[in-house]
Amino acid sequence: MKKSLFFIVAIFALIVSCKEPIHVDPIVPGNFSAPSEGTAGTTISVRASNLLDDSIFLLKGADKEISLETTILETGAEVKLPFQLGQYKLVVIQEKIEYEVGNITVAITGVELPESAFVGEQINIIGNGFASDAVIVFNDTELTTTVLEGGVSIVAPEQEGEYAVSVRQEGTSQQLASLTVNPMPVASAKRLTTLKVVMSGGGMTDDMDYFSLIFGYDENGELNSFTNDYHAYGAQISYAITKEANNYTFSSDSEEVIPFSFTVEDGKVTAVDGNPVGYTDNYLTSFTYYDDYYEENVELEFTWANNCFTGEYYTGEILSYASDAKENTASFDPALIYASISYSESLIIASALGWTGTPSAYLPSTFPAGYDYETGELIFEDFTYEFDADGNITKMLSNVYGGMSLYFTY
Repeated sequence: MKKSLFFIVAIFALIVSCKEPIHVDPIVPGNFSAPSEGTAGTTISVRASNLLDDSIFLLKGADKEISLETTILETGAEVKLPFQLGQYKLVVIQEKIEYEVGNITVAITGVELPESAFVGEQINIIGNGFASDAVIVFNDTELTTTVLEGGVSIVAPEQEGEYAVSVRQEGTSQQLASLTVNPMPVASAKRLTTLKVVMSGGGMTDDMDYFSLIFGYDENGELNSFTNDYHAYGAQISYAITKEANNYTFSSDSEEVIPFSFTVEDGKVTAVDGNPVGYTDNYLTSFTYYDDYYEENVELEFTWANNCFTGEYYTGEILSYASDAKENTASFDPALIYASISYSESLIIASALGWTGTPSAYLPSTFPAGYDYETGELIFEDFTYEFDADGNITKMLSNVYGGMSLYFTY
């Protein structure tokens, strides 16, 4: 009996051991449909069937693998792309098995930028997918980049030329376009024909025409006449101008009028009556003239700040410029002309002709109109300006001396 029981148990064990293991087929996803390009940092829709709740989507590149934030849906999945740019293989891992969905390019999309810009000009590049650390690159030079909603902002390089424009972000890059940086155009500013100074206030009932400087030009635009009309004194002096090489000599028929001369090189005065004129980076820094009253040469030294004339070294800075100061588009320097009225007629003439090097980049905002004896500080007031339809300055008004206006005619 015991042997029979043992035999039955052995046969049962043999039958059980020979039975094949239970095999469960994996759930295979399929019917994939995904875009071939997606905007960096955005969500794309991937159509697929048979996805499981724990399915994982990945981007696989040549040397990287990026897990993607995924939401599984009945019709497929929503997948958020990274800000890392480039070409990838989109795959899904389900039940430890990898399935290829397709190829996809993660990119900055909708890119718009100008074909050209001027040196130093602000450029806005429109596009979607810029990361917070995005940096625009011109050739191999990274530019200071401000990331905006729907794009970035940069300033064009100071070096003109052809540039390949790209973006670097999240350790990746993308070529965007090419752009030509051109030199800033030389303004076709009108020639000044008359500078009139009008005084007011100070007990005067009417404005007084103080003086006018009148310039004449030949058909080639060459200066050929100059008149100083001293309205306040009822005198008018006309000068004939002769040019020999780089020297302009101003002379009058009146024996009482002392001739004077300018040496002009590269469009700027380099000497007045033989006295040298100094420049630093093409900005006027020193000017020597003969003072009739003191009967001796007087040297002026000028100060500049942020490419704008601010005053004379010994008398102090008299002009200041606000952050929203209007750009000076004239070929001459109104700020220097204003200050020259207190200094020298020859400096006024040179300034009005645009012969004093690079003019101030902006129009001055304030000037010292008086002195506060209680605080010991200067009192500053604002300049006011008028312009013609083309944007040329026509009037510069200050309240110094009760009121002084400069009128510019072209």
